[in-house]
Amino acid sequence: MNMLSIWPTLVILGLTILILSPKRAFSFLDTAPVAHQHRLDSIDGLRGILASAVVFHHFVMTAYNMKQGTSGLPPSPFYAFIGPGAVSIFFMITGYLFWGRLLDRQRNIKWLDLYINRAFRIYPLYLLLIVAYFIFVIRHVGVATAQTHGETVAQLSQWLFFGLVNQPIPFLNHPEYLGVVGQTWSLHYEWLFYMSLPLLAIVAREKATVAITASTLIVLLFGSGVVDDLNVVFIEHFVIGMLTASLLRSYPKLRGHGVIRSVFAIVAVASAIFLSGSPYSKLGTVLLGISFFLVASGASVFGILTASGTKRLGNVSYSIYLLHGLVINILMQFPRYNANLVFTVQRFWLVTFLTYGFIIAISIATYYVIERGGIRLGRRVIQHLPTGATRSSSVLAE
Repeated sequence: MNMLSIWPTLVILGLTILILSPKRAFSFLDTAPVAHQHRLDSIDGLRGILASAVVFHHFVMTAYNMKQGTSGLPPSPFYAFIGPGAVSIFFMITGYLFWGRLLDRQRNIKWLDLYINRAFRIYPLYLLLIVAYFIFVIRHVGVATAQTHGETVAQLSQWLFFGLVNQPIPFLNHPEYLGVVGQTWSLHYEWLFYMSLPLLAIVAREKATVAITASTLIVLLFGSGVVDDLNVVFIEHFVIGMLTASLLRSYPKLRGHGVIRSVFAIVAVASAIFLSGSPYSKLGTVLLGISFFLVASGASVFGILTASGTKRLGNVSYSIYLLHGLVINILMQFPRYNANLVFTVQRFWLVTFLTYGFIIAISIATYYVIERGGIRLGRRVIQHLPTGATRSSSVLAE
């Protein structure tokens, strides 16, 4: 066993799922699923696994570089891949859910409700993180800076603007603290997708959505010129989710579960990790897409994704994803904590387990208080709109 061993991470994740599984102890984390015939427990459970993968990616990479005095990705295909690979599948989930609901609702879409729901779902926790980031930077560098008040206001505005701004300027021009908020980059692409929904809704009314989404993906994957652009790769991930939604609606017999589907889902992910080199490569994108299709069509990965503990982990996945960088960076301000990280391999994995557990505990609290509070507030705002009596607060809500 060493710092880059895979099995300790799997054990920690498995133990966490077991701890969260008791029916009564964590029942407050259970939420009634949105009334939608295509919603699957496996997708909810998948979110928890993906958010945890991002945590282990960042934590192991940071600790390894600290011990070795290096920087960048660790020399491990597994730990180098699971972070960006998880975000890639998050994009697929977004494409699957929202495109699918465009297909189902056709013209019956209340756009103002949708964007209010999204804002109150995403922004409250994001605002907490950004304020904590400002405090973290000020605590380390102070308030006296060489930059003008105008530059400071511009930086504050960029960070506070819902995550819409791509790569905001580091606060007070100190990029060394971006690890606190580094994971927020994906929100920019999520918002771009949400803003494209009115246009996509027009396409969703066409009958040949399978052909449209499949041909779009083929062009993006194998067209010349722009396919190496990272932004195009992210579009591919969204389109894979959209194609999955179209296929499962047009060909419902593709749905199903069982050992074979679960085996192939795992094999596809393992192949992507150890053969493709990157989730942003063509091979990595295709293999992750195959695995996602199998899960979305019903594969529960031997019941792991539909276990109560996994679904509860999925319910708090946004908090896990958004806050883990802050928690890790705060803990690393303590010299004794850092010393234990690099002292022995056994001590490292013990600290990893305790750190991950602390992140989960914080995420449970922020989910229950901030995320759920934001959702309720968003619904009240919608109900008080001029046409509130005819509105549905759950329209296209994820």
